[in-house]
Amino acid sequence: MVNETPSTSEKPTNEKFEIQHYIALWQHYEDRGGSDKDRMVTVVTWLLAFAAVILGFIATKYDFSAQSFKEKELAA
Repeated sequence: MVNETPSTSEKPTNEKFEIQHYIALWQHYEDRGGSDKDRMVTVVTWLLAFAAVILGFIATKYDFSAQSFKEKELAA
């Protein structure tokens, strides 16, 4: 059988939210947003570095005047 009694967090309370509750809530989401932003900056840095390496490789192996790769194996 399923226990249908609500847990303590689901029970309605008459507790009134005060300023310290809102401050704690804001700090929680601010910390979470800060860590998400740090993770996104790290991912973007790695993606930009990877794209720069690819473009650098192409720039050294591509003959722009003839509009073809210098080494034929790269074009296949």
